[in-house]
Amino acid sequence: DSREMADGTEQGETPAMEAPATVDLTSGEEGWKDPLGSGALIIKTITNPKPDAPRPNMGHQVKVDLKGWVCGKPEELIEEKSHDCYIGDGTLMAGIELGVRTMRSGEIALVRMVSRFAFQEEGLPAEETLSGRGVPPGSSVEYRISLTYVGDIMPSPETMTPPQRFQFGFRRKQSGNVKYKSKKFDAAIKAYERGLACVGNPKQWKGEGKVLEGKLRKLYIDLQNNNVNVNTINIISILLIVLVLIGIRG
Repeated sequence: DSREMADGTEQGETPAMEAPATVDLTSGEEGWKDPLGSGALIIKTITNPKPDAPRPNMGHQVKVDLKGWVCGKPEELIEEKSHDCYIGDGTLMAGIELGVRTMRSGEIALVRMVSRFAFQEEGLPAEETLSGRGVPPGSSVEYRISLTYVGDIMPSPETMTPPQRFQFGFRRKQSGNVKYKSKKFDAAIKAYERGLACVGNPKQWKGEGKVLEGKLRKLYIDLQNNNVNVNTINIISILLIVLVLIGIRG
């Protein structure tokens, strides 16, 4: 199954370094909700949706406008962008995805989250943020989320049309590349394998024209190569750890 809960595991394991477990609230702030009951992610509606507006679940298509900054430092702007994606396809980071799943179409909300739902202990380098100041490791962040559209559920790989196979396979490849860059090798492997499941095999591409068949074939090869490369790195890393442990015991 290509879908999974946004519980933070896709973004990597809980950091080994100590980071805040809850989000700080300024004295006197009101209207924040704690959907997880842990204080690790809180949300506040600033524009109410219509009562009958749809709420997205796992696999639904969503369109969102995002603006994010480091908690308590709105001048340290992280990003400001829009996404047209599916819940669970790896496009949105865990905390944003969790926030979106509590919202309804037309709603605008603020979401604050601890680092394990955002950029974890790695943070972000200065060049990858709008402010040019980066995100310090272990930082809590805040996002303004506008949920503008809730659409249909993402099709399963078995029922995808060839254009959809390319669309979702390419998204999985991008997700895997991001995780590989962050050295989250297990998560990268999972993303590439799901991409391969979406792309399918050449028998499922026939009759779609040379251009699309060529794009699917290249994507299939890229996903295969990326998967093999990350698996190799993962095996080497494990062997090195084993050798170090043997050396310590010796």
